[in-house]
This record gives sequence, structure tokens and C-alpha cells, in this order.
Amino acid sequence: MSIGQWWRNRGRSFSSFPDDENGDVLWQMHRSGDDLSKKRRMNFAFVFQTERGARAFQPKAEALGFDVEVSFFASKRCWDAECSMDLTPTHKKVSSVESELSTLAAPDGGRPDGWGCVSQ
Repeated sequence: MSIGQWWRNRGRSFSSFPDDENGDVLWQMHRSGDDLSKKRRMNFAFVFQTERGARAFQPKAEALGFDVEVSFFASKRCWDAECSMDLTPTHKKVSSVESELSTLAAPDGGRPDGWGCVSQ
């Protein structure tokens, strides 16, 4: 680990914020003062090459309780399905949701394109 990496990670609990992309994002949110114990609207984006794929994925995600908005993403020339739900942003929950939605999206040609939420 470089000195820069050590400095950015000082005080980090790797059990709460594992050394992966989700852990890094959650750690940065925590460091910036976000109260990660508060539930908030979280959005998980999935991209599809066809509208048909995005529309086929939509009811699957809705069956899990997500609000899903499908739209054309002009800058990337693909279809976007944004899945939203109120969640508490823990590493375990974010990673689990991302994995479950990815499994549902794959047969329709979808892949994850990140997640986001508003700080609390």
C-alpha cells in the first residue's frame, strides 16, 4: 500500500467498508460526513442495448419492490433502467442489491452502470 493509499484509508474499518468499489464509495461518503445509518432513496442504473431488453427487465425489478424508470440514454446510445428504492446504504445491502439486479438484467442484455443516492 502506498503512502497515499494508507493516508486515504486511515481509520477505515475494512469490515464495514471492504476493499472494493462499493466499499470505497461508502467509505468516501462516510468520511464526508454522510450518516450511513439513515435510509434514503437509492438508485441503481442498468444499461441495455435495446429498449426491448430494458422493458423486459422492468417488471422483474418491479416485482422486487423497485420503482423502475426506462429511458433512452442518448450520450451512450443505449437504454437505461433506473431502479429506485429506499434503503440504508450498507456494503452488504448495496452489493447484494447490485448482484441480484445484475442477475435479473443479464438475460435481457443488461449490465450494471453504477448506483447513487443523496447524502444525509
